[in-house]
Amino acid sequence: MLILHGTADKNITMDQFAKLAIEFEEKGISHEMITYGGAPHAFTVFGEKRYREEADKKSWKRFTEFLAETLN
Repeated sequence: MLILHGTADKNITMDQFAKLAIEFEEKGISHEMITYGGAPHAFTVFGEKRYREEADKKSWKRFTEFLAETLN
């Protein structure tokens, strides 16, 4: 499981993000959770005010690595 999250997300708070990590741990679910500082919800949407290029590039890089690791 891979979760990529912006720390400035108002839809899913950092408290909720932390609670999810705790639930994964309690249930023994293997996971990786990465945050991107200052990135709001949907920070990968091109042309939007909330778009954050650096976070977008880093998150897509990690996502494609995750897919390669998982699907091979």
